[in-house]
Amino acid sequence: MGIQSNGFPNMFTINAASVGNFVRAAEPLVEWVAECIRYVRENEYVRISPTLEAEDDWVTHVNEAGSKILRSQADSWFVGANIPGKARALLTSPDTAPVMRAKRADVAANGYEGFSLE
Repeated sequence: MGIQSNGFPNMFTINAASVGNFVRAAEPLVEWVAECIRYVRENEYVRISPTLEAEDDWVTHVNEAGSKILRSQADSWFVGANIPGKARALLTSPDTAPVMRAKRADVAANGYEGFSLE
């Protein structure tokens, strides 16, 4: 869901790029990460990392849904246009805050589906 990368277990990256309107979106995202860490600990896991398939699915979703919004057409850092030669790709979710909260709730309700727990 854009806040972890396969191969980097337990590393959550919460920043303005991962949530768009940072001030409004940060609190529910931080709460979700805290609940996720609690789940990992309570179930005696030591690592959590997105599966490669889930990560690829997320990138595909962001690119397909993001192609329909104005932000993806601008020459800005949101698409990597500030780095010469870099392939354009939307760096933020095109989904609204309520949609993202629902997606995170579904993932959690399904035992952190799309994540590898060890």
